[in-house]
Amino acid sequence: MQTGHFIAEHKGNQAVNESITCFGSELKVNNARLSKMNLAIHGIEGKIAESNSFYSDPHSLIGQCDFVMANPPFNVKKVDKNKDYVKNDPRLFDDVGIPKADNGNYLWIQYFYHYLNEQGRAGFVMASSATDAGNTEKAIRQKLIETGAVDCIVAVGNNFFYTRSLPCHVWFLDKGKCPENKNRILMIDARNTFRVVTNTINDYSPGQLRNFKAIMGAYRGDASAIADTNQQHQQSSVEMAQAITTESNQLRETCQKILAAHCAVTLDFSAVLNALAEVMAVADDLDYQACFDLIQRFENPVEQLSAQMEAYQNQLETDKKAWAALTKKDKTSAENKTKKKQLDAHNKLLRALMAAIGTHEEALKADLANYKQQVNDWHTLLEHFPDNQYRDIEGLCKIVDREEVADNDYSLTPGRYVGYSIQIDEDFDYQGRMKKIQDQLAKLNNEAISLFSAIDEINL
Repeated sequence: MQTGHFIAEHKGNQAVNESITCFGSELKVNNARLSKMNLAIHGIEGKIAESNSFYSDPHSLIGQCDFVMANPPFNVKKVDKNKDYVKNDPRLFDDVGIPKADNGNYLWIQYFYHYLNEQGRAGFVMASSATDAGNTEKAIRQKLIETGAVDCIVAVGNNFFYTRSLPCHVWFLDKGKCPENKNRILMIDARNTFRVVTNTINDYSPGQLRNFKAIMGAYRGDASAIADTNQQHQQSSVEMAQAITTESNQLRETCQKILAAHCAVTLDFSAVLNALAEVMAVADDLDYQACFDLIQRFENPVEQLSAQMEAYQNQLETDKKAWAALTKKDKTSAENKTKKKQLDAHNKLLRALMAAIGTHEEALKADLANYKQQVNDWHTLLEHFPDNQYRDIEGLCKIVDREEVADNDYSLTPGRYVGYSIQIDEDFDYQGRMKKIQDQLAKLNNEAISLFSAIDEINL
């Protein structure tokens, strides 16, 4: 389905079925039917076979595929490797193709590799253990690395699956790599890059995906990949800012109407009328800093009004308490009756303004969060690649050659190569905090010594 959306976005008027032919294989009958129905609903032609991929190749796809995408089941056990089909499977490497480990991970990996044509690319999710697996699996991984087809490995953190919280890796293979990358692999450690959706689910924001795409594009030789992505960040940030600005202007207009409808109220808001009358506008050419500065304005689009409302609200609460403290007789006086009507009018006006602001904040809660995320993703790209050229970033990405991989026992775990970055808070008093901890430890040690001495003196 995502391929169909991608083609629709990038191929213009060309129909999906004119661009691709889909093939798939599914063990469970119900899942296969669901897959066929899903394709039909989206108008995509495809051939989904009901078969066991370990014991058959129903579409005879060896060397035929331009692209392979898969999310195979991890660590499948009890694959019968004594079957003649498995022993003679042409989708496996001749000399090291059958792993001894009781899981199907490296069977899947070999299938995907052998399905590709000479220019084919594959992208698939795999269990994290596969990048460092030893024995026969290591031999298969070494063989795969020596083909030069391993293009990129991305480490993904926890909570990216609805049913499991385990981390994983995304493997990218490319049989048509450019000559300069034939002996190189891009390692990306994305475990610390994510967007929190719920307590149990994370995902990647559109900006984070753009950044990964820029890194991949630059590695593959696109000299303008990072600069183009900065332009996309700028365009997205401006479009989002303009949409939020429209809503902020509408809030100001609403507040003006509320104040006009309550013009008889004695609360004086004349000092903020000019600010409410201001119509914000966002230019199409704003840079990062200008977009970042807008966040504060978006968080409180009627800042002066809010400050004055807070002061009046505090005064109202005080006046209400004073009114409540009056005796029944005093409350019936003409002066205090007028005072009560005035308090009610003040309360009604302030409640109307607060309701308008609250409705605005609730309506834009998600939009503002997305805008902050977008601006932050833009900042990340600018910070990592200030000159719009790829460079290895500690803790994020590194291009390694085959010799370095061999020196690391043919491991394909990104964290082993990219290292980790230490985030230092310049405003935190580390020395003072360490002194405090040492003092607390010394105090506890002294108390322990005193307690030990007291116990030692007890004669039973």
